Amino acid sequence: MQRWHLAIQLAILSAVYLALRIPLMTSALWHDEIYNTSLYLNTLPLLQANPDPGWGADWAKQISIHPPLVSLGYFAWIQVFGDSELSLHTPTLVAGLLSVWLTHLLGRELFDSTTGFVASLALACCSAHMVFSTQAVHAVFELTCYAASVLLLYRLWRTQDVRTKRGLLALNVLGVLTFYHYMYYLAAQTALLWWRRREHEVGAVYFVVAISAIVGFGLFAMFYTYAGVINLDEFPVNDLSTTIYNGVRLPQQFTR
Repeated sequence: MQRWHLAIQLAILSAVYLALRIPLMTSALWHDEIYNTSLYLNTLPLLQANPDPGWGADWAKQISIHPPLVSLGYFAWIQVFGDSELSLHTPTLVAGLLSVWLTHLLGRELFDSTTGFVASLALACCSAHMVFSTQAVHAVFELTCYAASVLLLYRLWRTQDVRTKRGLLALNVLGVLTFYHYMYYLAAQTALLWWRRREHEVGAVYFVVAISAIVGFGLFAMFYTYAGVINLDEFPVNDLSTTIYNGVRLPQQFTR
């Protein structure tokens, strides 16, 4: 009975979500979507008819703006389905629907079925979510990764299940390769689980993988962001360095 109840709720959420977003699927691309698409199409120039001899440098610049999984994923998608408005908006539409489902499951496990349904229905009707789930940008992919990770983290905290831990590890690797902001969340998650291990062992492997991802991708992103930049007041170009810039430089400017 509970499974049927959950299925009905998810069906209602899906119907509301799609009814609000399908009319927006063929909307004209915004300037940031066009810019991102140009990056996606130039991700692997060696696969094109006239490859750019300097593709290695271009690839490094692109990774400094967006992690490789976003570019590679959209590159493969465009090769198969083209770069029309409908094609470019479909991946974010699917990711947005998954985020609504995950919000329902998280609310259901933390509180009750009614709370999960109301929270996910509010997300499905949220105007900001409607906009970003029909644009070829990676904001909704971030939301989906966060929601899935928090759900698995809660289950791991509650059950200490080995399969849940492995799933969380895989999802964290996916998150790091998808967008740079995830490394800050990963640092907080690692600290939480490292403290929790005194009561319930979560494994030293998790700690090593998480810290390696933070340090490795953090240094990589920062290197390509600030390479050749002499004026430190110049605004950084990627998510990771922009967040550091906002946290360090902007407060100094406001307090002058």
